[in-house]
Amino acid sequence: MRVRQRAVIEVSGRELDDVLEEAGVGTPVYVYDADLAVKRAREYLEAFSWFPGDVHVCYAMKANFNPHLVEHILSETRAADVVSLWEMKIAVEAGAKELVVNGNAKSDDELRAAILNSWIINVDSMEELRRVERIARREGERARVALRVNPEIDPDTHPHIATAVEESKFGVNLRDAERVCRAMIESEHVEFLGVHYHIGSQITELEPFIEALRSVRRFLEETGLVEELRYLNVGGGLGVPYRPDEEVPRPKDLAEALRDDLRDLHSESPGFDLYLEPGRSIVGEAGVLVTRVRQIKEEGGRKWIFVDAGMNALIRPALYDAYHEVVVHGGDYLETEKASIAGPLCEMGDVLAEDREVPVNVSEGDLVVFLTAGAYCESMASSYNCQPIPGAVVVRDGELAGIREVQSYDAFRNLWE
Repeated sequence: MRVRQRAVIEVSGRELDDVLEEAGVGTPVYVYDADLAVKRAREYLEAFSWFPGDVHVCYAMKANFNPHLVEHILSETRAADVVSLWEMKIAVEAGAKELVVNGNAKSDDELRAAILNSWIINVDSMEELRRVERIARREGERARVALRVNPEIDPDTHPHIATAVEESKFGVNLRDAERVCRAMIESEHVEFLGVHYHIGSQITELEPFIEALRSVRRFLEETGLVEELRYLNVGGGLGVPYRPDEEVPRPKDLAEALRDDLRDLHSESPGFDLYLEPGRSIVGEAGVLVTRVRQIKEEGGRKWIFVDAGMNALIRPALYDAYHEVVVHGGDYLETEKASIAGPLCEMGDVLAEDREVPVNVSEGDLVVFLTAGAYCESMASSYNCQPIPGAVVVRDGELAGIREVQSYDAFRNLWE
């Protein structure tokens, strides 16, 4: 048992009940505080303001592509990191003026769009470089490219989101990277800008970022490619605190940790622009998933709270064994007991939280809120078991700034019309 104040969730200064009543969308629903997301984006711009060249904060669309939220983030960053054609479209419609295009198996349509719009392509392999050259030659354009290198740094995060280990499917290892860079420099169909790397996601220590930059710096210096460097993209990956007592570095800490190496590298080069690709650290804390209790069951000495959203709406616990703090909105936590929260899907893995403290008087109809659900929740949602995609509400300056209803059957069925 633990003593806790009455749990009331606020979004952009408004109580959750009030937001949901005005939005009228029901549950399950993602609710976003756009003020907080904008604040996090602004922190990156401020943290790296000391850099001697231009700084481009490219919001990583894969974290959350809700257009009503993205437009507020891009009002600050004006740049986005995209990995698909539809992410490109949403980013441009939301106000992005600059895109960097990532991925290990880009389609011809994605490459063509990047080439025709002069967006930067972070090329993932020699094979992809040849495809870029063919498309650029056919279109009569010169592609703007950088090479994604793999510094082979283990960031001590979940294996599925560690993208720079030796066996990663992403990028070119530093032993082979010079050959690809030289091919770019010599090509008449591409313009070589520099290098890109990204070591993973939900990284809660600064040392892996420092090691990665120093590894890439050594590569650039030893190969002489530092003399060609006009673009350095250090990716993203800063984690967010999923647990109440968890401390993670913030953008200012990352900027301070990389300051000396970036300044020295910049002085050795002709002068390069710095690119960053934060996603989770901008939107993660800005969102919650709101569900409603359908039924409570006690079986085998265990209490189960069944809610109206399952792993189709919050797949991270099943996919990554991830933790989300759970709050019964308005619940009295003076007297609690342990319970597990699960969804309605026909899967044993459809358990969203195990052995959590909940009010003893939790009952059907109560709102159960999963915190820090702004990243990789809505963007990974599915219709498994023919469950509806949750609704979404964006709040900015205390006002509703965007609403999507819980998916209706007609909208779901029309996908096949």
